[in-house]
Amino acid sequence: MAARHRIQNRAELLGVEEPTRARRQRALELCERLLDSLDPYEATRRSLRAVFPRGICNGRSHVLAIGKAAVAMARAALDEVGARSGFVLAPEPASEDLSPLILLRGGHPSPCAEAPAHAQQVLAHLQRLGAGEQLLCLISGGGSALFELPRAGLRLEDLARTGELLMHGGASIQALNLVRRSLSQVKGGGVLRACPNLAVTNFILSDVVGGPLYAVASGPTLPIHDPSANPLALLEDFGVRSATPGAVIALLEADARRAHPSSAGTERLQATERRFSPPNMRIPAATPPTWVVADNDRAVRLVEQHASDLGLALQVLPGHLEGDAATAGAGLSTRFRGGGTGSFVWGGETTVRIDAPNPGRGGRNQELILGAARSALAHGSFSGTLVALGSDGVDGRSPAAGALLDAEVLQRLSLTDVEAALDGHDSYTLLEGAGAALITGPTGTNVADLCFWLA
Repeated sequence: MAARHRIQNRAELLGVEEPTRARRQRALELCERLLDSLDPYEATRRSLRAVFPRGICNGRSHVLAIGKAAVAMARAALDEVGARSGFVLAPEPASEDLSPLILLRGGHPSPCAEAPAHAQQVLAHLQRLGAGEQLLCLISGGGSALFELPRAGLRLEDLARTGELLMHGGASIQALNLVRRSLSQVKGGGVLRACPNLAVTNFILSDVVGGPLYAVASGPTLPIHDPSANPLALLEDFGVRSATPGAVIALLEADARRAHPSSAGTERLQATERRFSPPNMRIPAATPPTWVVADNDRAVRLVEQHASDLGLALQVLPGHLEGDAATAGAGLSTRFRGGGTGSFVWGGETTVRIDAPNPGRGGRNQELILGAARSALAHGSFSGTLVALGSDGVDGRSPAAGALLDAEVLQRLSLTDVEAALDGHDSYTLLEGAGAALITGPTGTNVADLCFWLA
Protein backbone atom coordinates (compact mmCIF):
# COMPACT_ATOMS: atom_id res chain seq x y z
CA MET A 1 0.00 0.00 0.00
CA ALA A 2 2.74 2.44 0.92
CA ALA A 3 4.33 4.10 -2.10
CA ARG A 4 7.57 4.47 -0.19
CA HIS A 5 9.02 3.48 3.15
CA ARG A 6 8.25 6.28 5.57
CA ILE A 7 10.45 4.77 8.30
CA GLN A 8 13.90 5.84 7.23
CA ASN A 9 15.82 3.34 9.38
CA ARG A 10 13.61 0.40 8.44
CA ALA A 11 16.52 -1.76 7.22
CA GLU A 12 18.40 -1.35 10.50
CA LEU A 13 15.30 -2.18 12.54
CA LEU A 14 14.73 -5.36 10.52
CA GLY A 15 18.32 -6.55 10.88
CA VAL A 16 17.38 -9.06 13.60
CA GLU A 17 16.65 -12.79 13.73
CA GLU A 18 13.25 -14.46 13.43
CA PRO A 19 10.67 -14.43 14.95
CA THR A 20 11.52 -10.91 16.14
CA ARG A 21 12.03 -9.76 12.56
CA ALA A 22 8.56 -10.88 11.43
CA ARG A 23 6.89 -9.16 14.37
CA ARG A 24 8.83 -5.96 13.76
CA GLN A 25 7.97 -6.08 10.07
CA ARG A 26 4.25 -6.18 10.90
CA ALA A 27 4.68 -3.30 13.35
CA LEU A 28 6.55 -1.14 10.82
CA GLU A 29 4.00 -1.94 8.13
CA LEU A 30 1.25 -0.74 10.45
CA CYS A 31 3.13 2.49 11.12
CA GLU A 32 3.70 3.17 7.44
CA ARG A 33 0.15 2.37 6.38
CA LEU A 34 -1.15 4.63 9.12
CA LEU A 35 1.05 7.56 8.10
CA ASP A 36 0.05 7.10 4.46
CA SER A 37 -3.65 7.17 5.33
CA LEU A 38 -3.21 10.26 7.52
CA ASP A 39 -1.84 12.28 4.61
CA PRO A 40 -3.23 15.79 5.26
CA TYR A 41 -3.51 16.67 1.57
CA GLU A 42 -5.87 13.81 0.78
CA ALA A 43 -7.81 14.18 4.03
CA THR A 44 -8.36 17.89 3.40
CA ARG A 45 -9.42 17.34 -0.20
CA ARG A 46 -12.00 14.78 0.90
CA SER A 47 -13.43 17.21 3.45
CA LEU A 48 -13.51 20.14 1.03
CA ARG A 49 -15.22 18.01 -1.59
CA ALA A 50 -17.87 16.96 0.92
CA VAL A 51 -18.56 20.51 2.11
CA PHE A 52 -18.31 22.20 -1.30
CA PRO A 53 -19.37 19.49 -3.79
CA ARG A 54 -19.74 22.09 -6.55
CA GLY A 55 -16.71 24.11 -5.55
CA ILE A 56 -16.75 27.79 -4.61
CA CYS A 57 -17.90 29.50 -7.77
CA ASN A 58 -18.14 33.14 -6.74
CA GLY A 59 -14.40 33.70 -6.99
CA ARG A 60 -14.30 35.31 -3.57
CA SER A 61 -12.62 32.63 -1.46
CA HIS A 62 -9.45 33.15 0.55
CA VAL A 63 -7.29 30.78 2.63
CA LEU A 64 -5.67 30.98 6.05
CA ALA A 65 -3.68 27.80 6.79
CA ILE A 66 -1.94 27.50 10.17
CA GLY A 67 -0.02 24.59 11.70
CA LYS A 68 2.26 21.66 10.99
CA ALA A 69 -0.02 20.46 8.19
CA ALA A 70 -0.59 23.95 6.76
CA VAL A 71 1.34 23.48 3.50
CA ALA A 72 -0.43 20.25 2.53
CA MET A 73 -3.84 21.55 3.58
CA ALA A 74 -3.33 24.77 1.62
CA ARG A 75 -2.30 22.85 -1.49
CA ALA A 76 -5.48 20.76 -1.15
CA ALA A 77 -7.59 23.91 -0.99
CA LEU A 78 -5.90 25.37 -4.06
CA ASP A 79 -6.39 22.16 -6.03
CA GLU A 80 -9.96 21.54 -4.89
CA VAL A 81 -11.65 24.96 -4.68
CA GLY A 82 -9.03 27.57 -5.55
CA ALA A 83 -8.33 30.85 -3.76
CA ARG A 84 -7.86 34.51 -4.58
CA SER A 85 -5.45 35.22 -1.73
CA GLY A 86 -4.31 34.03 1.65
CA PHE A 87 -1.51 32.98 3.94
CA VAL A 88 0.20 29.76 4.99
CA LEU A 89 1.89 29.81 8.42
CA ALA A 90 4.04 26.69 8.71
CA PRO A 91 7.23 25.51 10.44
CA GLU A 92 8.73 24.10 7.24
CA PRO A 93 9.39 25.69 3.84
CA ALA A 94 7.12 24.65 0.98
CA SER A 95 8.67 22.48 -1.72
CA GLU A 96 6.22 23.82 -4.30
CA ASP A 97 4.66 27.08 -5.43
CA LEU A 98 1.56 27.98 -3.41
CA SER A 99 0.67 31.14 -5.34
CA PRO A 100 -1.38 33.23 -4.79
CA LEU A 101 -0.92 32.25 -1.13
CA ILE A 102 1.94 33.81 0.84
CA LEU A 103 4.06 31.44 2.95
CA LEU A 104 5.16 32.80 6.33
CA ARG A 105 7.59 30.41 8.00
CA GLY A 106 7.48 30.36 11.79
CA GLY A 107 8.94 28.60 14.81
CA HIS A 108 7.86 25.57 16.81
CA PRO A 109 7.43 24.79 19.69
CA SER A 110 8.17 28.43 20.54
CA PRO A 111 7.18 31.34 18.26
CA CYS A 112 9.91 32.97 16.20
CA ALA A 113 10.79 36.65 16.50
CA GLU A 114 8.80 37.46 13.35
CA ALA A 115 5.56 35.92 14.66
CA PRO A 116 3.86 39.19 15.76
CA ALA A 117 4.68 40.88 12.45
CA HIS A 118 3.35 37.86 10.57
CA ALA A 119 0.10 37.92 12.57
CA GLN A 120 -0.33 41.65 11.98
CA GLN A 121 0.27 41.14 8.25
CA VAL A 122 -2.40 38.44 8.13
CA LEU A 123 -4.99 40.44 10.07
CA ALA A 124 -4.37 43.60 8.05
CA HIS A 125 -4.99 41.71 4.82
CA LEU A 126 -8.14 40.00 6.09
CA GLN A 127 -9.55 43.29 7.34
CA ARG A 128 -9.28 44.71 3.82
CA LEU A 129 -11.50 41.98 2.35
CA GLY A 130 -15.10 42.70 1.52
CA ALA A 131 -17.99 41.73 3.78
CA GLY A 132 -19.25 38.21 3.15
CA GLU A 133 -16.15 36.97 1.38
CA GLN A 134 -15.36 33.32 2.07
CA LEU A 135 -12.36 32.53 4.29
CA LEU A 136 -11.30 28.90 4.50
CA CYS A 137 -9.40 28.41 7.76
CA LEU A 138 -7.26 25.27 7.67
CA ILE A 139 -6.05 24.67 11.23
CA SER A 140 -3.70 21.96 12.51
CA GLY A 141 -1.58 21.23 15.55
CA GLY A 142 1.44 23.41 16.17
CA GLY A 143 -0.44 26.54 15.18
CA SER A 144 -0.23 28.08 18.65
CA ALA A 145 3.43 28.94 18.11
CA LEU A 146 3.08 29.79 14.43
CA PHE A 147 0.32 32.40 14.78
CA GLU A 148 0.88 34.73 17.71
CA LEU A 149 0.31 38.36 18.67
CA PRO A 150 0.77 39.13 22.38
CA ARG A 151 -1.71 41.27 24.26
CA ALA A 152 -0.74 44.85 24.99
CA GLY A 153 1.93 45.08 27.67
CA LEU A 154 3.43 41.66 26.89
CA ARG A 155 6.51 40.80 24.88
CA LEU A 156 6.77 37.73 22.69
CA GLU A 157 9.54 36.55 25.03
CA ASP A 158 7.06 36.61 27.92
CA LEU A 159 4.70 34.28 26.08
CA ALA A 160 7.49 31.97 24.94
CA ARG A 161 8.94 31.72 28.45
CA THR A 162 5.53 30.99 29.99
CA GLY A 163 4.87 28.27 27.43
CA GLU A 164 8.27 26.68 27.99
CA LEU A 165 7.74 26.64 31.76
CA LEU A 166 4.38 24.91 31.39
CA MET A 167 5.69 22.35 28.89
CA HIS A 168 8.67 21.52 31.10
CA GLY A 169 6.31 21.35 34.06
CA GLY A 170 4.32 18.57 32.39
CA ALA A 171 1.24 20.57 31.40
CA SER A 172 -1.20 18.97 28.99
CA ILE A 173 -1.99 20.67 25.69
CA GLN A 174 -5.39 21.72 27.09
CA ALA A 175 -3.78 23.45 30.07
CA LEU A 176 -1.08 25.02 27.94
CA ASN A 177 -3.55 26.42 25.43
CA LEU A 178 -5.85 27.78 28.13
CA VAL A 179 -2.99 29.96 29.36
CA ARG A 180 -1.97 30.84 25.81
CA ARG A 181 -5.49 32.08 25.02
CA SER A 182 -5.32 34.38 28.03
CA LEU A 183 -2.16 36.09 26.76
CA SER A 184 -2.88 36.45 23.04
CA GLN A 185 -4.80 38.77 20.74
CA VAL A 186 -5.32 36.10 18.07
CA LYS A 187 -6.18 32.98 20.05
CA GLY A 188 -9.64 32.03 21.30
CA GLY A 189 -11.40 33.50 18.27
CA GLY A 190 -9.06 36.43 17.68
CA VAL A 191 -9.39 36.21 13.89
CA LEU A 192 -13.18 36.46 14.14
CA ARG A 193 -12.96 39.45 16.47
CA ALA A 194 -10.65 41.23 14.07
CA CYS A 195 -12.60 40.29 10.93
CA PRO A 196 -16.27 39.88 11.94
CA ASN A 197 -17.70 40.36 8.43
CA LEU A 198 -15.99 37.42 6.73
CA ALA A 199 -17.80 34.14 6.03
CA VAL A 200 -15.47 31.72 7.82
CA THR A 201 -15.47 27.94 7.41
CA ASN A 202 -13.06 25.90 9.55
CA PHE A 203 -11.35 22.66 8.56
CA ILE A 204 -9.43 21.26 11.53
CA LEU A 205 -6.84 18.52 11.72
CA SER A 206 -6.87 17.93 15.46
CA ASP A 207 -3.94 16.98 17.68
CA VAL A 208 -5.94 17.45 20.90
CA VAL A 209 -6.88 14.02 22.25
CA GLY A 210 -10.44 13.80 23.50
CA GLY A 211 -10.52 17.56 23.76
CA PRO A 212 -12.52 20.38 22.19
CA LEU A 213 -11.71 21.74 18.76
CA TYR A 214 -11.11 25.22 20.12
CA ALA A 215 -7.97 23.82 21.79
CA VAL A 216 -6.33 23.06 18.43
CA ALA A 217 -3.80 25.85 17.75
CA SER A 218 -5.54 27.63 20.66
CA GLY A 219 -8.61 28.27 18.51
CA PRO A 220 -7.83 31.36 16.39
CA THR A 221 -11.17 31.03 14.59
CA LEU A 222 -13.26 29.45 17.34
CA PRO A 223 -14.54 31.90 19.96
CA ILE A 224 -15.17 30.69 23.49
CA HIS A 225 -16.73 32.24 26.55
CA ASP A 226 -15.11 30.73 29.65
CA PRO A 227 -15.80 32.79 32.79
CA SER A 228 -14.32 30.23 35.17
CA ALA A 229 -11.00 29.75 33.36
CA ASN A 230 -8.23 30.30 35.89
CA PRO A 231 -4.79 30.46 34.26
CA LEU A 232 -3.22 31.66 37.51
CA ALA A 233 -4.32 28.45 39.22
CA LEU A 234 -2.74 26.41 36.44
CA LEU A 235 0.57 28.22 36.86
CA GLU A 236 0.38 27.37 40.56
CA ASP A 237 -0.55 23.74 39.98
CA PHE A 238 2.40 23.12 37.68
CA GLY A 239 4.77 24.91 40.05
CA VAL A 240 5.84 27.62 37.61
CA ARG A 241 4.14 30.78 38.87
CA SER A 242 7.23 32.09 40.67
CA ALA A 243 9.32 31.75 37.49
CA THR A 244 6.66 33.21 35.18
CA PRO A 245 7.48 36.69 33.79
CA GLY A 246 6.12 39.47 35.98
CA ALA A 247 4.24 41.10 33.11
CA VAL A 248 2.28 37.89 32.56
CA ILE A 249 1.36 37.59 36.24
CA ALA A 250 0.32 41.25 36.40
CA LEU A 251 -1.94 40.92 33.36
CA LEU A 252 -3.56 37.71 34.59
CA GLU A 253 -4.11 39.18 38.06
CA ALA A 254 -5.77 42.23 36.46
CA ASP A 255 -7.99 39.91 34.41
CA ALA A 256 -8.92 37.99 37.56
CA ARG A 257 -9.84 41.19 39.42
CA ARG A 258 -12.14 42.23 36.57
CA ALA A 259 -13.75 38.79 36.41
CA HIS A 260 -14.03 38.25 40.19
CA PRO A 261 -13.79 41.63 41.92
CA SER A 262 -14.79 40.22 45.31
CA SER A 263 -12.05 37.58 45.41
CA ALA A 264 -9.37 39.59 43.55
CA GLY A 265 -8.69 36.48 41.49
CA THR A 266 -7.49 34.35 44.38
CA GLU A 267 -10.24 31.72 44.34
CA ARG A 268 -8.82 28.41 43.19
CA LEU A 269 -10.63 25.90 41.03
CA GLN A 270 -10.11 22.51 42.59
CA ALA A 271 -11.31 20.25 39.80
CA THR A 272 -8.76 20.12 37.00
CA GLU A 273 -11.40 19.16 34.44
CA ARG A 274 -13.38 22.30 35.26
CA ARG A 275 -10.50 24.42 34.08
CA PHE A 276 -10.72 22.86 30.64
CA SER A 277 -14.47 22.44 30.18
CA PRO A 278 -16.38 24.02 33.05
CA PRO A 279 -20.17 23.63 33.09
CA ASN A 280 -20.75 27.34 32.40
CA MET A 281 -18.33 27.54 29.51
CA ARG A 282 -20.06 28.03 26.19
CA ILE A 283 -19.12 28.38 22.57
CA PRO A 284 -20.97 31.38 21.12
CA ALA A 285 -23.83 30.71 18.73
CA ALA A 286 -21.97 32.63 16.02
CA THR A 287 -19.26 29.97 15.81
CA PRO A 288 -18.39 29.33 12.13
CA PRO A 289 -19.17 25.99 10.46
CA THR A 290 -16.38 23.63 11.53
CA TRP A 291 -15.34 20.29 10.05
CA VAL A 292 -12.85 17.74 11.40
CA VAL A 293 -10.40 16.61 8.73
CA ALA A 294 -8.68 14.04 10.96
CA ASP A 295 -8.08 13.42 14.66
CA ASN A 296 -6.61 10.88 17.06
CA ASP A 297 -9.74 8.75 17.36
CA ARG A 298 -9.89 8.35 13.60
CA ALA A 299 -6.20 7.45 13.55
CA VAL A 300 -6.82 4.70 16.11
CA ARG A 301 -9.60 3.28 13.95
CA LEU A 302 -7.29 3.39 10.95
CA VAL A 303 -4.68 1.32 12.82
CA GLU A 304 -7.40 -1.22 13.62
CA GLN A 305 -8.48 -1.30 9.96
CA HIS A 306 -4.93 -1.67 8.62
CA ALA A 307 -4.21 -4.44 11.12
CA SER A 308 -7.27 -6.30 9.89
CA ASP A 309 -6.03 -5.94 6.30
CA LEU A 310 -2.77 -7.56 7.45
CA GLY A 311 -4.64 -10.42 9.11
CA LEU A 312 -4.14 -9.12 12.65
CA ALA A 313 -6.92 -8.85 15.22
CA LEU A 314 -6.18 -5.57 16.96
CA GLN A 315 -8.44 -4.45 19.78
CA VAL A 316 -9.01 -0.76 20.49
CA LEU A 317 -8.71 -0.21 24.22
CA PRO A 318 -11.07 2.32 25.83
CA GLY A 319 -9.84 5.69 27.00
CA HIS A 320 -6.70 7.54 26.01
CA LEU A 321 -3.06 7.34 26.99
CA GLU A 322 -2.33 10.34 29.19
CA GLY A 323 -0.36 11.46 32.22
CA ASP A 324 3.35 10.97 32.79
CA ALA A 325 4.95 9.15 29.86
CA ALA A 326 7.24 6.81 31.82
CA THR A 327 4.44 5.92 34.23
CA ALA A 328 2.13 5.12 31.31
CA GLY A 329 4.81 2.90 29.80
CA ALA A 330 5.27 1.03 33.06
CA GLY A 331 1.53 0.44 33.21
CA LEU A 332 1.53 -1.04 29.72
CA SER A 333 4.49 -3.28 30.54
CA THR A 334 2.70 -4.56 33.62
CA ARG A 335 -0.48 -5.16 31.66
CA PHE A 336 1.27 -7.37 29.12
CA ARG A 337 3.74 -9.09 31.38
CA GLY A 338 4.00 -12.70 30.29
CA GLY A 339 2.74 -11.97 26.78
CA GLY A 340 -0.59 -13.36 25.64
CA THR A 341 -2.46 -13.65 22.39
CA GLY A 342 -4.15 -10.25 22.25
CA SER A 343 -2.93 -7.24 20.30
CA PHE A 344 -4.10 -3.74 21.18
CA VAL A 345 -4.01 -0.08 20.11
CA TRP A 346 -4.48 3.20 21.97
CA GLY A 347 -4.35 6.83 21.07
CA GLY A 348 -3.41 9.69 23.32
CA GLU A 349 -0.74 12.10 24.38
CA THR A 350 1.33 11.70 27.51
CA THR A 351 3.41 14.40 29.17
CA VAL A 352 6.97 14.75 30.43
CA ARG A 353 8.03 16.96 33.31
CA ILE A 354 11.51 18.27 32.50
CA ASP A 355 13.33 18.54 35.82
CA ALA A 356 16.93 17.91 34.67
CA PRO A 357 19.17 21.01 34.51
CA ASN A 358 20.60 19.98 31.12
CA PRO A 359 18.10 17.64 29.47
CA GLY A 360 19.29 15.45 26.64
CA ARG A 361 17.47 14.44 23.48
CA GLY A 362 14.19 12.61 23.64
CA GLY A 363 10.43 12.92 23.82
CA ARG A 364 7.30 11.55 25.42
CA ASN A 365 6.96 8.49 23.15
CA GLN A 366 10.53 7.42 23.80
CA GLU A 367 10.13 8.01 27.54
CA LEU A 368 7.01 5.82 27.43
CA ILE A 369 9.08 3.05 25.86
CA LEU A 370 11.80 3.46 28.50
CA GLY A 371 9.16 3.39 31.24
CA ALA A 372 7.98 0.06 29.85
CA ALA A 373 11.58 -1.16 29.59
CA ARG A 374 12.35 -0.20 33.19
CA SER A 375 9.36 -2.19 34.42
CA ALA A 376 10.22 -5.19 32.23
CA LEU A 377 13.88 -5.21 33.32
CA ALA A 378 12.90 -4.97 36.97
CA HIS A 379 10.51 -7.90 36.70
CA GLY A 380 12.41 -9.99 34.15
CA SER A 381 9.52 -10.57 31.77
CA PHE A 382 8.54 -9.12 28.38
CA SER A 383 7.29 -10.69 25.21
CA GLY A 384 5.72 -9.07 22.18
CA THR A 385 6.38 -5.73 20.52
CA LEU A 386 5.35 -2.35 21.91
CA VAL A 387 5.40 0.69 19.60
CA ALA A 388 4.91 4.35 20.54
CA LEU A 389 4.70 6.75 17.59
CA GLY A 390 4.21 10.49 17.27
CA SER A 391 2.12 11.14 14.18
CA ASP A 392 4.02 14.33 13.37
CA GLY A 393 7.33 12.46 13.13
CA VAL A 394 9.01 14.62 15.76
CA ASP A 395 9.16 13.31 19.32
CA GLY A 396 10.27 16.13 21.58
CA ARG A 397 13.89 17.22 21.25
CA SER A 398 15.01 14.37 19.01
CA PRO A 399 15.16 13.22 15.37
CA ALA A 400 12.88 10.27 16.13
CA ALA A 401 9.11 9.88 15.83
CA GLY A 402 9.07 7.34 18.65
CA ALA A 403 10.48 3.91 19.40
CA LEU A 404 9.72 0.23 19.77
CA LEU A 405 10.40 -2.29 22.52
CA ASP A 406 10.81 -6.04 22.27
CA ALA A 407 12.99 -8.75 23.80
CA GLU A 408 15.84 -7.91 21.40
CA VAL A 409 15.91 -4.28 22.57
CA LEU A 410 15.70 -5.32 26.22
CA GLN A 411 18.84 -7.43 25.83
CA ARG A 412 20.72 -4.25 24.86
CA LEU A 413 19.51 -2.21 27.82
CA SER A 414 20.42 -2.23 31.49
CA LEU A 415 18.25 -0.97 34.32
CA THR A 416 20.99 1.47 35.32
CA ASP A 417 21.18 2.97 31.82
CA VAL A 418 17.40 3.23 31.55
CA GLU A 419 17.16 5.02 34.89
CA ALA A 420 19.90 7.44 33.88
CA ALA A 421 18.25 8.19 30.53
CA LEU A 422 14.89 8.87 32.19
CA ASP A 423 16.46 11.06 34.87
CA GLY A 424 18.35 13.07 32.23
CA HIS A 425 15.51 13.02 29.69
CA ASP A 426 17.94 11.55 27.18
CA SER A 427 15.77 8.72 25.89
CA TYR A 428 16.74 9.09 22.22
CA THR A 429 20.46 8.59 22.83
CA LEU A 430 19.85 5.30 24.64
CA LEU A 431 17.15 3.94 22.33
CA GLU A 432 18.98 4.89 19.15
CA GLY A 433 22.02 3.05 20.46
CA ALA A 434 19.84 0.02 21.19
CA GLY A 435 18.43 0.01 17.66
CA ALA A 436 14.92 0.92 18.81
CA ALA A 437 14.32 4.48 17.57
CA LEU A 438 11.74 5.01 14.81
CA ILE A 439 12.84 7.74 12.40
CA THR A 440 10.40 9.12 9.84
CA GLY A 441 11.29 12.80 9.60
CA PRO A 442 8.47 15.38 9.82
CA THR A 443 5.30 13.82 8.39
CA GLY A 444 3.40 17.05 7.70
CA THR A 445 0.47 16.00 9.87
CA ASN A 446 -0.31 15.91 13.58
CA VAL A 447 -3.05 13.87 15.27
CA ALA A 448 -1.14 13.26 18.52
CA ASP A 449 0.33 9.84 19.36
CA LEU A 450 -0.44 6.18 18.71
CA CYS A 451 0.69 3.21 20.75
CA PHE A 452 0.14 -0.44 19.92
CA TRP A 453 1.09 -3.84 21.24
CA LEU A 454 1.57 -6.90 19.04
CA ALA A 455 1.57 -10.16 20.96
